[in-house]
Amino acid sequence: MEQHPCATCRDNCCAPLRGLKVTRAEFDRVFSDKVDRLSIIDNGDWLQISSTTGACPNLRDGLCQVYDDRPMECRLFPYTIETITPRDQVVQVYVHGSTHCPAREQLKPAVTTAHAMVSDFCADAFPHLSADITIIDRPNPVALRVSRAARRFRLATTL
Repeated sequence: MEQHPCATCRDNCCAPLRGLKVTRAEFDRVFSDKVDRLSIIDNGDWLQISSTTGACPNLRDGLCQVYDDRPMECRLFPYTIETITPRDQVVQVYVHGSTHCPAREQLKPAVTTAHAMVSDFCADAFPHLSADITIIDRPNPVALRVSRAARRFRLATTL
């Protein structure tokens, strides 16, 4: 197992599992045997999951038990998917970096890497649609909502 970069941190960002977006394949791979501890919203092409017990059911003794095979949104951290909106032949995805994680800069993938990860997620969840992906690298969630248009980094791709 790859060494967990958060093993010595006390913030335990994975403890409150709320609104994690996963493809059906990711869900089947790492969460299907834990449905009794999850609230699941089926959005058709993807699932949004939250823990009914608070912590991610894959977290044990502060460490992720599926770290090497964790879902894309977990690998994307400290970025997170804010919204997924399928419209006509395009799915719009907004990703932000709003977190108070003390290791945010150390963990953050390059924007191009984050974009590629989200593109792969979209290809799995929406194989019939193009993706319009916006990545907002901003630590403050209030500023994110107030001035999204002024300071966003936009990459678009066709899958």
